[in-house]
Amino acid sequence: MRTTTAAVLGLLWGCSYSLDGEIDGLRAEIVDIERKVPAEAPLWIFDGPDRFDQWVDDRSPRVPDFLYLHLVRKLHAMDVREMDAQAGAFDPEAAIQDPGRYRGRFWRIEGLVAELHAEPIRDPKSPVTMVHAGVFFDPARRPVLFHVVQKPDVLRLREDTVETTALFLKNVEYLSRSGRRVTAPLFIGKLLRRTL
Repeated sequence: MRTTTAAVLGLLWGCSYSLDGEIDGLRAEIVDIERKVPAEAPLWIFDGPDRFDQWVDDRSPRVPDFLYLHLVRKLHAMDVREMDAQAGAFDPEAAIQDPGRYRGRFWRIEGLVAELHAEPIRDPKSPVTMVHAGVFFDPARRPVLFHVVQKPDVLRLREDTVETTALFLKNVEYLSRSGRRVTAPLFIGKLLRRTL
């Protein structure tokens, strides 16, 4: 598949290039990838030509649909005790320096919930129709982005502390409301629990 730069240069040099052809090629590649992730595939593929980390870019907020939907299906079916048994303590600073070392594994994280909203899943094959996404601030006041497949208990924003055992997916860089550039880890898990 050509890169965007090659496509622009082709147009500038008068070569016969079709953006429609590139889009069709990209769609075919995505369909091919989706076929390579069968239902019996593990939660995260770490090795080989179909390894998931090749599709995750920490410089972009985007998560490929095929990967996200695969994780939602698998997490929906998993037992929380199984996730808890695999979880370690997350080190946010180390994950910023070397995200690949943390990616695709379960971690225990907690903090003060700041934002929570539902997002629809528009895939007829998905076992859930909504995921619940939001932000909490860890004990060091660093933002943590999360998605969970089960609806959380009723939470009081900016008052309740929460915890989850979730899979680290990537770091996301964004502008905060104050205009400051922030890097926050993005996790996807099964549920968010209120702590006392």
